[in-house]
Amino acid sequence: QNEVKEYVKFKLNGYNALFIHYIKNNVFDYYELLFGDETFFCTVVGSSTLIKKDISKEIRNCILSLHYDKNLKVEQKNFENFKVNENKSEFKETEELPGLKVFSVDGKSIEDGDPSIYMTHFIFDKMQSVEIISKSNIESLTQNSFKPNSNKLGQLTFLNTVDDYVHITPGKMNGQDVNCIQLYNTEGNRCVVTITFMIGDYQDILSEMKILSNATEFL
Repeated sequence: QNEVKEYVKFKLNGYNALFIHYIKNNVFDYYELLFGDETFFCTVVGSSTLIKKDISKEIRNCILSLHYDKNLKVEQKNFENFKVNENKSEFKETEELPGLKVFSVDGKSIEDGDPSIYMTHFIFDKMQSVEIISKSNIESLTQNSFKPNSNKLGQLTFLNTVDDYVHITPGKMNGQDVNCIQLYNTEGNRCVVTITFMIGDYQDILSEMKILSNATEFL
């Protein structure tokens, strides 16, 4: 359940923008900034626990101080938070988007139905358990085409260390039964999550996900 605290429309560097501050489940402060025009759309999200009021204030100020210039060319490598040694996996990086690495078999272009693996990095509050983060990710995915079968967390399993987890959530995507698989590799308050959606047996692709996750180096 969300309690909206701020809902403000304004101009950001000439672009229509919307700033929303809401409290989620009486536990987290969430800040969202949405802006764009007829050619692009961006979303910036920040969150913290309610008891960390100083951090929440810093997040709010940071988001509201954002400057955007879509004509500015930025080198993607300057924002890399992690790298992956893919030598031992049959999945190779095929595309790198802002904050997201995409892997496919032999690095080939991905067609409908082809297996693919996605990896992204984020920083989290240590008071946020992996269970909470994983459930939040599932809620975000439901805004697209994935629909979980229930509101229950699903299967959360510890891997090699207490800092590695896999979360498997059955659901539907585009009318088909799929499993959403999230693999978490954490180091301190940093995390790389590896995600895929799989129809039928997922053990083979989960093995490949583990190879990529174990070959991750935080930068």
